[in-house]
Amino acid sequence: MKKRLFLGVVLLLAGAISFLVFNRFPCEKVSKLYSTCRHSESRFLNNYLKLAESQRKKVEDLEKSFSEKKRALCDQICDKRNRLSRLLTEASAGRREIDRKVEEINSLQGELEKGVIDHIFEVKAILTPEQQDKFLSLIAKELCRNNMRGR
Repeated sequence: MKKRLFLGVVLLLAGAISFLVFNRFPCEKVSKLYSTCRHSESRFLNNYLKLAESQRKKVEDLEKSFSEKKRALCDQICDKRNRLSRLLTEASAGRREIDRKVEEINSLQGELEKGVIDHIFEVKAILTPEQQDKFLSLIAKELCRNNMRGR
């Protein structure tokens, strides 16, 4: 009887956790969180930094390439999160299997973070020193703002 009650509580907790994971980190939020220059923001960046035409074109090209890579990683993260959610509700899922899925998600998120940093440095390389200062200040503010949202 105690085993059944314990299993029921574990399954209930697993369902609640999977619900929270899905609602706190939906795929669209991941995509927005890691976007430094989405199309509409690309225009903002162009105006904010007063990019020359040659700079604007280079930034747009970088953004297009980065967006494709980002989308692929975000899709993989979503797939892994969906699987994790299902695992959390399966009675037969073991802790090792769940931990492996979490590690896979963490690895992909780390890869995504590194891609964002690479992208920031690629954009920075195109900018003048004055534009770099404004750009990095903007990035720092955005990172702080995203951290505050997570609380």
